[in-house]
Amino acid sequence: MSDGVPDARSGPLLICPTCSLRSDDLLVDAVPPSSDVTCARCGHHAKPLLARLPDGVAPNDWGALRQAIAAEQESRPSQSKRRWITTGVTLRVAKLLQTIASETGSQVVLEADASIAAMAETISRDGIAGATVGDVMRHATGIWMIGDLESSMPRLRSQMMSLDAGRCICTPSVTSDQVAELHAASRSLAKSTSCVPSMTKSEDAILHEADYLAVVWAAKAAASDPETTTALLARWIRDQNEPRRVVLLMMDDAATLKSVFLWRSNQLPETIVSDQSPDLAGTSDDVLTLRVGCPAASSVHPAWLQLGGVDPGVELARYYLPVANVGFKNRDAVIRGDGTVTLPVTAASFESHLQTLPSLLDVLPSLV
Repeated sequence: MSDGVPDARSGPLLICPTCSLRSDDLLVDAVPPSSDVTCARCGHHAKPLLARLPDGVAPNDWGALRQAIAAEQESRPSQSKRRWITTGVTLRVAKLLQTIASETGSQVVLEADASIAAMAETISRDGIAGATVGDVMRHATGIWMIGDLESSMPRLRSQMMSLDAGRCICTPSVTSDQVAELHAASRSLAKSTSCVPSMTKSEDAILHEADYLAVVWAAKAAASDPETTTALLARWIRDQNEPRRVVLLMMDDAATLKSVFLWRSNQLPETIVSDQSPDLAGTSDDVLTLRVGCPAASSVHPAWLQLGGVDPGVELARYYLPVANVGFKNRDAVIRGDGTVTLPVTAASFESHLQTLPSLLDVLPSLV
């Protein structure tokens, strides 16, 4: 999502593989001393990281690491399982994980924010009127952004606000009661009363009167009871599509992994909510959890080993192995979070610490 703003740093602009928006302004900055990769004006970036591994295991000794994993699994009960947990991966990594799951019987689990997980479940059960990012940016006359877009997708919020801030409504979160009141008010034609206390009269007018309203659903959007809130909101969106057009836009980090599992097995991987106590935690006696990439921002799910991402500390990863993100060292592809377009991720060619790190494409098969 380039905005046409020139950047003082030199280097080609590539597609960013690190968030569900897949901005097309990943800046490769090879100017010493930083030698860093940064998603321009976004804040997502890769930094030099230090491995934390079991005693006697070197960072590039896959055989020793595989033996350490096997030994840990053997020390657990005879019915011990192995679980791979992630918030989302690229296409080739998703295929690898699906193959590993089908051939070894291990489990692949998605970790997601409660609001995102609940909306995904609602959409899969009830359906929704959706739209692409491009369609919303070009044609929506009103945009209602709900949730924490600033942290999860700062570029999306800034781009929408930059086009016409007057058509945008920003709401930190909504409750199920507020959505129920919105639904009731719309049915009774009592559109003059705002059901969201933070809304101004002009914002309330946009919500009820825009010919084409896009509801952007992000992390932490549901203040409470996300299942009920998303079900009510989806129903309101469907009902509103008779007099006008109202759509939902949700960017899902796991769009690529979900698509691969549906293509290959006609099943979706299990989803666990990041900030709720897990039924099967990574430190339990019968499950050995290996995480691929960073944990979710509010994660309470510990793993025995984390591959890649930023080291979350021993509370969430007993051991940690830094790897290069696909797209920084290897070519790949990603499905954008709205699930509508597959984008190529080009390997960045430059000199930096990222070129010395192993790739997930190399590490995963070596640990099975």
